[in-house]
Amino acid sequence: VVYRARCFADSVEADRFKEHLNQPSQLLTLEQVLGTFAEDLAAKNIVKSASEAMKMPRYSLAMLILDTYIHYPLSSSPGVWVPYNYCMLTKLYPSLNHLLSPLCPL
Repeated sequence: VVYRARCFADSVEADRFKEHLNQPSQLLTLEQVLGTFAEDLAAKNIVKSASEAMKMPRYSLAMLILDTYIHYPLSSSPGVWVPYNYCMLTKLYPSLNHLLSPLCPL
């Protein structure tokens, strides 16, 4: 789940944002967004061309976009010796709870 809050200077700015959302012609389509990513991937020589990227299965293109643009930093906090959130695995696979319990205190 991703939550994004919006902060506005005042109610006028918030109303302008809401009005923009109510005008579908002002919003980008999925194809426009993917096309922008495809063009940038081609410019970075990650794919041969934007059209090649747009022909990819959507899941493959989505994973390529994530791999290219989303880089989570490893934790530099003292005492962190496992830099990934393995504790979330127990939510998906409760059977791992016993195995991961030393890493994931309640």
